[in-house]
Amino acid sequence: MEYVLVRFAGSREVIIDGAPHGRTNVVLQLEAGRHAVSLGPPRNFAPLET
Repeated sequence: MEYVLVRFAGSREVIIDGAPHGRTNVVLQLEAGRHAVSLGPPRNFAPLET
């Protein structure tokens, strides 16, 4: 298991590998490995995916 913390000014949905996985500013647990991480709408951030 690995953990990720996506920091953002407000609470937003966190999308990991194309599926909702939790909210910003909360430690999320996920399987080890590489993952595509993004935020839910609105798309007012950059980069759109990391």
